[in-house]
Amino acid sequence: MIVNIFCYNEEIAKQNKNKISFTVFGVLCLIFLIGLYFFGDKENHSLIIIFFGVILIMIFLMCLRYIKSLKNKMTAWVVLENGRIYRLIAKNNGYELINRNIVQEDLATNHLRRQSQINDNVNVAGMASDIRVMQIAAKYMSDPEIVQQIAEDIPNVPGVEVFEILKVYSIQKKKRFTKVHFDCLRASDNKLFYNLTLKIENVYTNYNDLIKYISTHQVVNGKK
Repeated sequence: MIVNIFCYNEEIAKQNKNKISFTVFGVLCLIFLIGLYFFGDKENHSLIIIFFGVILIMIFLMCLRYIKSLKNKMTAWVVLENGRIYRLIAKNNGYELINRNIVQEDLATNHLRRQSQINDNVNVAGMASDIRVMQIAAKYMSDPEIVQQIAEDIPNVPGVEVFEILKVYSIQKKKRFTKVHFDCLRASDNKLFYNLTLKIENVYTNYNDLIKYISTHQVVNGKK
């Protein structure tokens, strides 16, 4: 039985400065356009290349940060009554999750488009398609009611990769994230992963409670 669910929360992410700022992104784009206007006819090509190169790199890094934030949104944590902790991640950047009819209409109505509309919207090329799919999957995984529904079949959740936290060796809590060193089990094939390191950003509901649950699996001298 599920006793607690931790999902991505926009306000918590914003409060802890873990949410991407589109204001900064907009300013960078504006600088790029202004630079294009003023430097377009200049003869100092080296300076122009450096200027535009720096701006493009910064925009690219912002895009990577946005994709990382989507991956956080596509992750949820679930705690069962027996104390077992699972990390749920949408498979294949969300493609498997949104192409399965696993969410009841009454739960999804106010959060997601109908399945036919979703399939139409993702039929575009390249990265735009990938990001659109991730955005839709993020809506699933950021809603506690929907996560409650899709997590009922742990460890065999369709469209979601499930990892069980087994042993935790160290926990380093920072202001914006917590670094955890641990072992886990992948439910789909019972494959064990040892000595992994994960930064759990402070973007989840009841974040402190999540870290407390994880700490209950911490080992001391090889024992919990």
